[in-house]
Amino acid sequence: MMDKTKQITLLHGALAGCVATLPMTLVMSIIHRQLPPQERYPQEPSLIMQQMEQTLLPNRDLREPEHMALTLVSHVVYGAAAGTFYPPLTRHLPLPAALRGAGYGIAVWALGYMGWLPLIGLLPPETRRPARRTAMIFTAHLVWGLTLGMLVQRRQRACP
Repeated sequence: MMDKTKQITLLHGALAGCVATLPMTLVMSIIHRQLPPQERYPQEPSLIMQQMEQTLLPNRDLREPEHMALTLVSHVVYGAAAGTFYPPLTRHLPLPAALRGAGYGIAVWALGYMGWLPLIGLLPPETRRPARRTAMIFTAHLVWGLTLGMLVQRRQRACP
């Protein structure tokens, strides 16, 4: 059984990952609006959710509000889940919190967009996607990681 300190540490990571998803999403939306018109198709969380809906709900066409709600909830939950692992995986790295967080955000991007998402067919590999879209997602994950690192550090200082 996990001791209470470890549980609290994981909870702090999950909460920080959840909160960090908000500025990440904002940055993604700002960059998305700056893309050329032919690259302004739905953002990656929406594309991923479309694929999941087709697989998990093949006989149901969701309306746009339902799809957007599922997309937002799944994106925040994924951010929280990824944030859960941040404190135990990075706690002993001798780097400032911003660099630890940035590195973690990049690792989450790489594992997802260069790894499991193409592997299971939810998105094409980054090598087959427009470079600006890749830059948008990379930057958003960098913002997520920086925010996560700073939030976890702040919480750890408040609760030693």
